[in-house]
Amino acid sequence: QNYVVDTDAAEAHKNGGEIDPSTLSTYYNYCLFNTSGYISEETRSQWDNYKISDLTAPSREEDEDETWNTDKSRKDYRIWRYVTENTVPATDENGGQKNGVSTGIVFKGMLQAAADLDKNGKLYAALNGTYTLPANQGGYTYQVGGKTYPILYLHDNVLYVGWNDEIVRAATTAAEGSPLYNAVYNKPTKEGVTMEKSPNDLYQELVVAPADQKDAALAKFREAATAAGFTLYQASNDADFGNGYFFYYYYWNRHNDNRMPGTMGPMEFAVVRNNVYKLAVTEIQKLGHPRISNNDPDPVDPNDPDEKGDVYLSVSVQVLPWVVRVNDIIL
Repeated sequence: QNYVVDTDAAEAHKNGGEIDPSTLSTYYNYCLFNTSGYISEETRSQWDNYKISDLTAPSREEDEDETWNTDKSRKDYRIWRYVTENTVPATDENGGQKNGVSTGIVFKGMLQAAADLDKNGKLYAALNGTYTLPANQGGYTYQVGGKTYPILYLHDNVLYVGWNDEIVRAATTAAEGSPLYNAVYNKPTKEGVTMEKSPNDLYQELVVAPADQKDAALAKFREAATAAGFTLYQASNDADFGNGYFFYYYYWNRHNDNRMPGTMGPMEFAVVRNNVYKLAVTEIQKLGHPRISNNDPDPVDPNDPDEKGDVYLSVSVQVLPWVVRVNDIIL
């Protein structure tokens, strides 16, 4: 029971040791990270990509085993794909079960808003590339496919359109000493070092920076803003879905769930051959990780433990156990 064979079980990266991202492609297919441990546009192109519409199409093979869906609380399952075996032991507090060595799934999202101009006017304009800066107010916008977009900001689970447009006004309303006000106007600390300027100071410098200095000014601003806890979302053009704001959810598959959040168990995040894993997204707590890693105050790292405290979405996984099947063959 629970015996498996693993050809690389002795490797340090599977036994709690530090993971070197440059070696991951030696052991794994479709690596989440690049050789430096970051996720980039180039990295995403090496993933095994699927459209939800293709997976749920009537032509897709249907999973006829409904033993876990008798109450019809979930929609019918469709068979997705075969995943190669990936055993992950537990040897210490993190159990060697880290993001870089576990099999997982990336869910890609696109931000949308109803065309309710009273409730979603600015956001709707931003999502459709028709955003305009308020009169007599400076700000930073950029072009994607001939349309104009602002940066969107998430702070304390509240989404804001534009910095001067909504962030500064909201911080002023919240008043000095509030978390938002402090995040906007105080000098943030990064890796124990206090930065030289506040996010707001650097944003105002970005607004007036010459065209040939915009990228450098944006880099300084995003470093301070993420250090202060802001998540930045920037629009892009997607080959499948066109222009929009895209974000990502990362889920590491569970095999032996010990029902103890924050505590690893042997083979908890493993994938074992000849098992069927039924997955269902049950809840989304907040917007996902931004497309640009440097826009993320909480970037995914290969050495992060799989059971991390922050939760972006909940996924139910049910593992169909091995069973003995007797085939009576009459010759």
